[in-house]
Amino acid sequence: MAFIHTCFYIPLLLLVLNCTQDGYASNADILRNINAAVITSDGRQNGETNVEASARANRQDMVSGISCPAAEAIFPCMCTSEPGEERINLDLDCSEVENEDQLEQIMASPFPSTNFRSLTIVENANLKVLRAGILGNTTYEEFYIYWSALEEVEAGALSGSHSTATQIVLPSNKITMFPWEELPLFTSLVTLELSDNKITPFPTLASESLQNLGLIFNPLESLPLTAFRATPSLLTISLEKARISNVIPGTFDGLAQLLEVDLSGNQLNELLTGTVQFTSTGRHYLFFQRNNISRVASSAFTGVSSGDGIFLADNKLTVLEEVVWRPLLEDGVQLFLMDNPLICGCDIAWIMLNATFLSLIAEDTMCADGHLLVDLDPTFYQDHCSTALF
Repeated sequence: MAFIHTCFYIPLLLLVLNCTQDGYASNADILRNINAAVITSDGRQNGETNVEASARANRQDMVSGISCPAAEAIFPCMCTSEPGEERINLDLDCSEVENEDQLEQIMASPFPSTNFRSLTIVENANLKVLRAGILGNTTYEEFYIYWSALEEVEAGALSGSHSTATQIVLPSNKITMFPWEELPLFTSLVTLELSDNKITPFPTLASESLQNLGLIFNPLESLPLTAFRATPSLLTISLEKARISNVIPGTFDGLAQLLEVDLSGNQLNELLTGTVQFTSTGRHYLFFQRNNISRVASSAFTGVSSGDGIFLADNKLTVLEEVVWRPLLEDGVQLFLMDNPLICGCDIAWIMLNATFLSLIAEDTMCADGHLLVDLDPTFYQDHCSTALF
């Protein structure tokens, strides 16, 4: 992956700076242009308030000293810089690195600034282990390593970024080992994405800040009752295709901000009372499609309301028990039930005779005989099914 340097634009001064021969303006160029602006006797630019002058001075201080290292010193890695509202952002791409030793040698080079926004390594077949200390004194807010051959992240490999990392995104590698014990030390971490790796069993998680967890397509095999007890800030949990065969009621309890759970593509046969109990406000989504679910207990899902969605397509449901689904439809929850062998007998009369309920069930929901629910004749249920129970 190749990146090119771009010219800087400073909106405050309406200055478009000339590019250098390397393709980007240096920090010194930026400061010279800033200092060349018309200044009043009290140090303000023409038309500038004291507050604006102070903000400009702070931005000058932040820009000073922030620049990419010499290209030849970090080759085959590449550094790019981008002006932000309050600082210059530096991004490092090491997709072409040849081995661990080369990466470590590059990171030991003199860097004008060691604080980077991101480190990216994509489609690299050479780097197998992120060793402890391999990143030297550099720090990052975001890690992106994917479609590569990475097998292990050693303890201490990312330790320089304990206080800065907000995103660790390492999908589609071959990772079996990750320093889970260090998670509590990443005090700003929001997203941890390790999908499509070889992680097993389910790891021990602990983080006060983590909001988004992705472990899709890992052979986790099981989901412990205590899996999320030490991750109270989670908003989304993605565990698709993780070979999980059951969910113990209470597993998702205590997650006061939880909005989305994805357990699609697993080996679930039934969903028991208390499977997921939301206590957060906001739009909720539950994904259970592509399992083997033939039974859903009453109150399997609580805390859902109007506009929320429950996805149960491609399962083994044959009946839609009123005691299970009526409370959800009364609360305006949308149901997605395509590719289930529904019998569509008098067991669904309570739905067919209620236009509001029927509107909340996805139009592609089909009976085992191939008829869509929306195409069924309500008068049949009116004439042939007793309404005493409805």
